Amino acid sequence: MMSRVLFFLCLCISAVLLPTWLFAVVALWYALTYTAYELLIVTAAIDAFYGGGIAIPYYTIIATVVLLLLEWVKPRLSVYN
Repeated sequence: MMSRVLFFLCLCISAVLLPTWLFAVVALWYALTYTAYELLIVTAAIDAFYGGGIAIPYYTIIATVVLLLLEWVKPRLSVYN
């Protein structure tokens, strides 16, 4: 449990410091490893911080779709069975 909290805090910091494509890879790995609904908080904060989501919160919408897709796909992957 503590490792998940520490990894999530590192993920929050990396959301600001890493390039977007690298953060996306790390976030995808986090979402595959854990039930990652807290990533929605990070993506909403990115939208608010950078102001890119004033009209449409792109990061939050993309993260929601990816998380829902991963939650649907996880039971079908052989790694999780």
